[in-house]
Amino acid sequence: MLTIGGGSQVSAITASPRLAYFATPLGTLRYDITADAWVEPLPTPFGVSDIAPSRVAVSFDDERVWLEIGDSRFLYERVFGRWSPTSQWPDDAERGRYIEPRLSYVTPVGWSYLNDGRLVGPDQSQYAASIVYADENGFEWMAFDRLGVAMSPAVGGRLRMLFFGPLSDWVQSLSLSGDTLFIGGVALGPGRSGVTVLDLTRGEFDYFEQGQDRRFPVFDALTLSVDDKELAIGTDDGVYVLNRADGSVVSSYGRHQELAFGSVTSVALVGDALITGGTHGVTIIASDTSGAQAATILLEGEKIHTLLVDQPGTERARRLTRSRPTHVWIGAESGAYRLAVQSGALKKLDDASGVTIGPVRAIARYGETMWFLSNAGLAQLDIASGERDMYPEFSAQGVTAMAVNRELIAVGSNDGVTVTWRRLKDRPRRTLDTNDGLPSSRVSALAFHQDYLWIGSDRGLSRWTWNHPRERP
Repeated sequence: MLTIGGGSQVSAITASPRLAYFATPLGTLRYDITADAWVEPLPTPFGVSDIAPSRVAVSFDDERVWLEIGDSRFLYERVFGRWSPTSQWPDDAERGRYIEPRLSYVTPVGWSYLNDGRLVGPDQSQYAASIVYADENGFEWMAFDRLGVAMSPAVGGRLRMLFFGPLSDWVQSLSLSGDTLFIGGVALGPGRSGVTVLDLTRGEFDYFEQGQDRRFPVFDALTLSVDDKELAIGTDDGVYVLNRADGSVVSSYGRHQELAFGSVTSVALVGDALITGGTHGVTIIASDTSGAQAATILLEGEKIHTLLVDQPGTERARRLTRSRPTHVWIGAESGAYRLAVQSGALKKLDDASGVTIGPVRAIARYGETMWFLSNAGLAQLDIASGERDMYPEFSAQGVTAMAVNRELIAVGSNDGVTVTWRRLKDRPRRTLDTNDGLPSSRVSALAFHQDYLWIGSDRGLSRWTWNHPRERP
């Protein structure tokens, strides 16, 4: 289990000729000095701890890393790929020194630096420099509380921000589009907030930040939906639709004005329509023949638990045929529905399907198979044949998220993530929690991408390699 983040919680720094290391409670971040890029961080030795590492050291060739947490010391050996307890601390591994912040730095556009070690952001938020480390390569590495990491050449003092990880350590929502993961979180006090964009191929982060434009104020990003052009963000105050290319606000809808959903629970982008679900029904916002926007309200007064854009077939097949979704699945208090967006026709799944017994709290699709989680358990439904199967061992109580891939069903709750190998005999299952390296068992979002399950919790974004031989039953 690897947790991605912690850039705003750096407690110790060191560097080799090739890599800079930043120790945090969530893991040790690594920046490749020669490639000028972040590389995969090292996991924590024993899961996430409330005790921040006090020291970090590295060998000249990066083969060994030492970490001190409280009274314990650990050694990471690259050849074995794991941490082990140690009583030793290298005498020659420290090739730099901690220094006081300079009186002045040349800052990026929109930022300013105060001579007492504080950095001022574009929104006038202030961040204090907690650590400054001068290495033997001629660089100074800085950690700013609540912000992240920066670097500066020892000569010239030109500061560069090196942001890494989600904007918020409380991940509330995930939405996957191809090889790009969109991450929404809770705005935790003053500082940067918004939606994080992670390129899963290159491992690079981008950010749509809130509070820098009055049209995009600070809020909790509770739910996300993304298509090839736009990103919809559901919040306690309404829905914001952004341009994916530059993060500009395309439109916004207030909960007390255009929308009738009460508190938002889910959003979906389908073609030119925006569908929102909330505590008081479903709203469809679409343009009519004259180009004016009109709102249609369905299931008025009913609580909506989830919306799922109906994506038939595989992603590769959809790209080849350039097919676009036309329907949305709705998980409501009274059952499951399929909505034809253009016509507004709403069809409830027949009771014989076995999925409409009580509230439907989560819906997932993989290929031509659907999964519906209700009080009756987890129902599997083949779209083409109508055949179904039941997983009565699952309960909808406390469920926060569900995701499915070719082999696994993953269900998140406040007790961790329960994964089931659905294609194996007897359908073996296990629960992932803090004992497996999750920073928190309070899971809020899930997304599968290739060999990884991405897990959002109230203590960060984690990645589990479900296809690793050690993880399989």
